[in-house]
Amino acid sequence: MDHEWDDISYLKSGSDRQRQAYDTLQEIGIFDYLADYHPVLAGTIPIHIDLPESDLDIICKMDDISSFRDLIFRLFSGYDDFHEKISGDTFIANFTSNHFRIEIFARPVPVKEQEAYRHMIVEYRLLKLLGESFREAVIKVKSDGMKTEPAFCKVLQIEGNPYRSILELASFSDHELSLMFGDKITNSHA
Repeated sequence: MDHEWDDISYLKSGSDRQRQAYDTLQEIGIFDYLADYHPVLAGTIPIHIDLPESDLDIICKMDDISSFRDLIFRLFSGYDDFHEKISGDTFIANFTSNHFRIEIFARPVPVKEQEAYRHMIVEYRLLKLLGESFREAVIKVKSDGMKTEPAFCKVLQIEGNPYRSILELASFSDHELSLMFGDKITNSHA
């Protein structure tokens, strides 16, 4: 992989929105506070397919949901729109800072094995392989109201469960992905 996702400094040289996201995350110190939980910014903003309403999705690995919840509550409950939810072994907190919706998603699973991370990596690879016209097509479908994984599947003409289908693509090499989808986008480059 030619990208280090653990360090958000790549955002500093990105789009205006990526730079704003970097500034917001630095200002609230979230990556420093959560360093022991291996935080990674996932989702659409890192791979530049975000919409104006897109969240900053931070995924973490935690083993003790109670102590993680206490930490998050202590650090971020004072922010606008704070709320939290526990579902099984998963903790989710949401709040707003500098006009960004921030979601913290933590499970007792290594970050790089979590579906949100794996989806982002496959999507990043496809965006690099298939080029700007593909990125624009995905954003167009997303702006019409579709979630990210379904938008990728619609543009790539993939049938079935979009979340499972995107994960299945992770097992293919870049060359195989180019062969599979290069003809789906007119200005692709492999």
